[in-house]
Amino acid sequence: MADYFYDNIKPNYTFGTKNIKIDPDNNQITISDTSINKILNINSQQLSNNSGQSLLFSDIYLTVNKTPSITYPPTNSNTLNINNSIVLTNGTTTNTLNQSDWTGTIKTLLSTQNLTHYINMSDASGTGQGNPQKSSLITANPLSGNISASSFTGTASNATAINLTSDNTNGTYFIPFSKTANGSNNLFVDNVTGPLTYNPSTSTLSTTVLNSDVLLPITQNIATFTGTTLSVNGSSLSFKNSSITFTGGTNTIQNLTLTNMPVGGRAYVGILNNGSGNLTVNTGLGTNIKTTNSSNINVPPARFAIMEIRTITFSTGNINMVTTTVLTN
Repeated sequence: MADYFYDNIKPNYTFGTKNIKIDPDNNQITISDTSINKILNINSQQLSNNSGQSLLFSDIYLTVNKTPSITYPPTNSNTLNINNSIVLTNGTTTNTLNQSDWTGTIKTLLSTQNLTHYINMSDASGTGQGNPQKSSLITANPLSGNISASSFTGTASNATAINLTSDNTNGTYFIPFSKTANGSNNLFVDNVTGPLTYNPSTSTLSTTVLNSDVLLPITQNIATFTGTTLSVNGSSLSFKNSSITFTGGTNTIQNLTLTNMPVGGRAYVGILNNGSGNLTVNTGLGTNIKTTNSSNINVPPARFAIMEIRTITFSTGNINMVTTTVLTN
């Protein structure tokens, strides 16, 4: 073009009502009439369409498959129609977007906020395309690391601990147990008739049957003695251990009245002879009461004795087995 420009004279070509100006100083071509209905090409690259609208895009680096090319203007002002794919790259990392897939990565941010976040998920178990989804029922807190949901289903086969919460409220609570000694198992509770329960407020177990020795509470019941009859009530765990002090002169226990003695249980009666004469415990103490002592037991004054009572079921009914032992000084 230098052969046609002299002394900074800038040519101005007019074609009818169409005016084209060439400015070599600023490398500009100006078309003053936008009604030119022609395609503008430079080096065989199309820069405008038949309506004179530009096909150039700034601030976006992209490679568009050659066939077919970008359609512009879009049929919808919010849509860019590209039939094949767009490749975004900075020379090191390349991400590709096509009509059915996104092969690149998505930028994530590290969060330590003490806020509720909602977890993204998919309704498809395999590969494929789908919109990310979330639910207000499944949340996470980045600061505490806690995940919350309305319920959790399945087994925690690799869990090494469970969360414990302190609770000393008064009430009846069921004790969890496992059906096997090791491995991955569910926890169970017995909540049917007469289950084993615990009250943390009073530190009390209550149950229908005890099948072995139990460390009983310190609280003792006071057994009663009227005439020649000793009465012991086993209605509560607190009363499995009873005590009595004999006073006066000579006393004899000829009958033993037992109430509410649980089958398989064991009760003890602590006896102190604080009378002036001997305390005698006979061998025949009543119906369904058997003694292991071969003869009557004599407890001297100021001496202690222990009466052990066990209730055992036989085919003919319950039998109470009684053993009285005098303690040495």
